[in-house]
Amino acid sequence: PEGPTFDAPGLAELLARAAPGELDALPFGVVRMDAAGVVAHYNAHESRRAGLSPERVVGRRFFEEVAPCALGPHVSERFEGEGPLDATFDHVFSFRM
Repeated sequence: PEGPTFDAPGLAELLARAAPGELDALPFGVVRMDAAGVVAHYNAHESRRAGLSPERVVGRRFFEEVAPCALGPHVSERFEGEGPLDATFDHVFSFRM
């Protein structure tokens, strides 16, 4: 695949400065959120995989409105605190279609 891979060194920095079109071209899902957990960008790959359009997701609180299955200590609480999170962890998102 073209572009960075999910395990590329410095990926967090690259994603932080990437333009929306660059995010949409990635071969993996990206959900860009602000400090409050509101979705600022929902890339094309994530949209296809999850079956949710960006229009349905952008502007909503990710953990409360989009993916409540990730609310709690295993995922959402890892995003709390100061500074950006650059970590990899396993989680299967389950949602009702």
